[in-house]
Amino acid sequence: MDWLEFVASLVSSLAWPAVVVIAIWLFREPLGGLVTRLTQWEGLGVRAQFIEKLDDVAGVAGEVADEAREKLAELDPARVVALDEPAPVDTSDEPAFVIIAAWEQLGAAVAELAVTADLASGRTNSNPRSVARALRAAGVVNDLFVRSVDDLAALRDLVAHGRHRPTRGEADEFLRVTRELTRGSAALGQFYTFRPDGPGPLDPA
Repeated sequence: MDWLEFVASLVSSLAWPAVVVIAIWLFREPLGGLVTRLTQWEGLGVRAQFIEKLDDVAGVAGEVADEAREKLAELDPARVVALDEPAPVDTSDEPAFVIIAAWEQLGAAVAELAVTADLASGRTNSNPRSVARALRAAGVVNDLFVRSVDDLAALRDLVAHGRHRPTRGEADEFLRVTRELTRGSAALGQFYTFRPDGPGPLDPA
């Protein structure tokens, strides 16, 4: 191969990389806009997932709380103690902080219910999802309760891991739902303690 052939071969081998580099440089602004739009679409997907799951868990948690209040109504009114309201959460904080604080409050309520039911997991396990499953295994709560805790945990994780930046409205709704489930946990605790046949597994139906 003489030097002319070598130069021709070198130019040929560099042609496509050069074309690609030049094309990227020429179309850098449109490509940058496309990347931005793809990022936004991904963000919209996470937001849609968050809103849909939050709406779903709101309905399920409402059912859990209603069932807990119905059980409490079965008791002798003289034995029922007025339920304390959950501790207030500062809603002026950043929405992400509100969601994390609300989740921690719910976790404490689930652990307290486990302690009331004399389950060791209430004292030794800091994971509300695991505690909820132990409560279900003991017949203290039903599948809807566990599903509510699982779904709220998934939403909290999206926020805590930076995959979703919640709006004020989403944080307020998350707080409302967790407080509803917290009240339900307190009602189940009372029913478990004061039921006519004494403390023991509840009817999970």
